[in-house]
Amino acid sequence: MISAFSKTRFVTVLLGIMAGIYFGLAIRSMRWKRLEGAGLSDDLPGHQPVILVHWHSRMLGFPPLFGWRYRPHYLISSSRDGNIAVLSGLINGIHYINGSTGKGGAKALLGLRRLLKKDQMICITPDGPRGPARMATNAAIILAASSGAPIIPFSWSSSKHSRQKSWDRLMIPKWFKRGVYAFGEPIYINGPLDEDAANAARLKMEDAINEVTAATDLYFDHPVDHLPDRYGSAKKK
Repeated sequence: MISAFSKTRFVTVLLGIMAGIYFGLAIRSMRWKRLEGAGLSDDLPGHQPVILVHWHSRMLGFPPLFGWRYRPHYLISSSRDGNIAVLSGLINGIHYINGSTGKGGAKALLGLRRLLKKDQMICITPDGPRGPARMATNAAIILAASSGAPIIPFSWSSSKHSRQKSWDRLMIPKWFKRGVYAFGEPIYINGPLDEDAANAARLKMEDAINEVTAATDLYFDHPVDHLPDRYGSAKKK
């Protein structure tokens, strides 16, 4: 009975609201710094279509930091966890479009393409909603090739945090600590692409997200998430 109650719409709404308030306030309590340097962009371009990408493990950072400023549209699954994330994000200025790279993927991509034509920002966690972690799908590549919009990697890290015991090892920042965030250089995809070109572009995007994520983690001397011999095209021999 308790298990059934925990899955009701009431509990889902309550959890979403609580998560939005809690994480929104926690991230706003931190002292933030934007990183600059080789391979990092100064800021997001304004008033033009943008495809922002970050790993699923860093999904808590962007909405409280920039949600009300850019009002981006996130691609989110229609699962219970996805519904909680939607409610949490709405409190922090985020719009959502239901779908994923699996169920409802084609319809979701069409919706995202229409938003890009209206000069909107869309956000994709390319290893979501269930992983494998830091292994991207081609969704962002397809959208970039068909729309001409740039892909911009994003990540953040904090001086003190915990990691959830989940497939993505979700990063949860501690209150009142220091945080850094960074944007990668824009990636433009010239379409149309054949399968080999799409896969090469996907690996390039993986590398770019890994690089910007590593830059934020290394600022606090945290070990990087990705394994260079497994993810992306920058492989060590």
